[in-house]
Amino acid sequence: VPHSDHHALWIDPANPKHVLTGCDGGVNVTWDGGKNWDFIDNIDIGQFYHVGFDMDTPYNVMGGLQDNASWHGPSAVRADIGVGNFDWLNIGSGDGFVTLADPTSSRTIYSESQGGNMIRVDRLSRERKNIKPVPPRGAAPYRWYWDTPMQLSPHDPSTLYVTANKVFKSTDRGDTWQVISPDLTAQVDRDTIPIMGVMGRDIAIARNDGVS
Repeated sequence: VPHSDHHALWIDPANPKHVLTGCDGGVNVTWDGGKNWDFIDNIDIGQFYHVGFDMDTPYNVMGGLQDNASWHGPSAVRADIGVGNFDWLNIGSGDGFVTLADPTSSRTIYSESQGGNMIRVDRLSRERKNIKPVPPRGAAPYRWYWDTPMQLSPHDPSTLYVTANKVFKSTDRGDTWQVISPDLTAQVDRDTIPIMGVMGRDIAIARNDGVS
């Protein structure tokens, strides 16, 4: 079954059972009208939002793929066939975005997906912990961008900064957070903004889809 979020479709005019589809997962083809699909895996079409690296020798690269999670892999291997798909480790889910490695301990990786969903991963034990900041009980929810800014301090690898409608700082690798800024948004009601001539409150399909 092909990946979700389809963007392109071609139907063979000489054989309507021969169909190609382009989606967030790549290109798929069927010869029997969709009963069976083949994934075309020999074309390089992955889209990285961000790319990170660690300080190992040889170094590892990591990053978030558009609607295809976050991944970690070596820059070089001893095998004569080079780096293969099996050398890559999945370290996140969803739409992968910023992926960072602790420069003093490469087994600690930070990864995120849409809506500010951030995790800290131990790439050796595979332990994962959700480190997304949450508001105090009874407070308004934080509003996260689709691709959340996230940065390690260049002075202290235990200090992490992330941003929603406010800026957050953690000095314990994301275990706890403190708010260090006021609300940075303009507090505009999206329902009052016209998008391609249609007011936000009048959009019936995928209303308020995407960023909060």
